[in-house]
Amino acid sequence: MIIKIDNKGYSEDEIFETEADLIEDANQYYQEHWCEISNFDRNHIIITFEEAKGLFEIEDYTIKVI
Repeated sequence: MIIKIDNKGYSEDEIFETEADLIEDANQYYQEHWCEISNFDRNHIIITFEEAKGLFEIEDYTIKVI
């Protein structure tokens, strides 16, 4: 189980059953929230847990694996 904690306090903690679920969420988050960044790549796909975790950590989330 994986928990995503919003350190900014804007949203409730989210629980993911698998790494694949977190990766799917990271891809959706990237497409929705990073589209205004100058080097945004619409075709980029996050494929590893480490990359998904890193994306959320940049956005001030804590990812805990239980």
